Amino acid sequence: MANSWFRLWHDFTIDPKWRLIAEKSGQPLAVVIAIAVHLMSDASQNEESRGVTKSNEEVTAVTLGVTPAVTKAVTDAMQGLVIDGNKFINWDKRQPKREREEIQGSTAKTNAQRQAKFKARKRAENEVTKVTPSNARKRLDTESDKDSDYKIYNQSINHTSTTTARETKADLTGVLIEDSVKIEVKEKGEPQPASPPNPNQLIQQADRLIAEIFGKDRGRPTTHATDADTAQAWFDAGISPQECLDAIGRVCNVRLTRDEPAPRAMSYFDKAVYAAGAKASSPSESTKKTPALVGEIDTLQPWVMELVRDNMVDFAWAQSWLEKCKLEGKNRIVCPTPFVASWLNGSGNHVIAAIEKKKGVNYRIEVAA
Repeated sequence: MANSWFRLWHDFTIDPKWRLIAEKSGQPLAVVIAIAVHLMSDASQNEESRGVTKSNEEVTAVTLGVTPAVTKAVTDAMQGLVIDGNKFINWDKRQPKREREEIQGSTAKTNAQRQAKFKARKRAENEVTKVTPSNARKRLDTESDKDSDYKIYNQSINHTSTTTARETKADLTGVLIEDSVKIEVKEKGEPQPASPPNPNQLIQQADRLIAEIFGKDRGRPTTHATDADTAQAWFDAGISPQECLDAIGRVCNVRLTRDEPAPRAMSYFDKAVYAAGAKASSPSESTKKTPALVGEIDTLQPWVMELVRDNMVDFAWAQSWLEKCKLEGKNRIVCPTPFVASWLNGSGNHVIAAIEKKKGVNYRIEVAA
């Protein structure tokens, strides 16, 4: 078996494309989701080509207790949206490598970094006579006793250091070189390059922000294996740490309004962060334009548009479940079909409840006559 498990994203069950597939196939939403999960499970077990399902219509029908015609209608509707032939679209993006492989890759990367650092230190030692101040170098050359070497380091290089001689021996030459390089740069008047943003530092700042928004006990329980790679990808795209944090804060506030838990992985904020970066890079665009995360909300009904602008719901959710509904009076939401009304009263009820709490309104959800 290629893998004993596969992953579902947080918004899997309320993803608008399942509702679209249900409407196209004429099948209940629950049946569509069940068939999708079954096919994903089968694709995960494909040892030859993971992400490609081998389950045919008859097998799927027998497994789920439906007819082959139902299975065919749903899989046909999935084409181009979820699957391409028998292969799941974006499988590699949705289903990253196993943790064991990720850890091995991380270890290999760490070893490579360690080797590079070692070689850099060796090169620096060969160049020490060129960059170390003459008086410090002379003392290092003439003092053969190890304790004297440590004393020279502590007295001439770092007067306030509380580090012991044994701890600093390995870094003695490196620190001297670093000091000398700074002196040489200062004498030449060359500005020192700014330090690149640190992914781990951003993750720590994001965790503090998430804990502030959701509360200390409702923050992320632990960091995710892909967090550092995700943060580095944001930096590589030219997005600043502050833009990342601003986007993370906006998404968390929306989830808090909808009474949803804190996301577990930094990758959940991808859309918001990249949208923030795109918006920052083109400030000349019309102020009526909104980030890609929200979309063109000006196309919505005024009352739905107000909910999106106030961060009570996101654009995709509003477009899927509220755009065709009418607000009559102050508290009647009239739905176009019983299905929409049932969903708003059921799976989407927590969102409606959050809106009611914030607006101080008790909605009545009805079906259009």
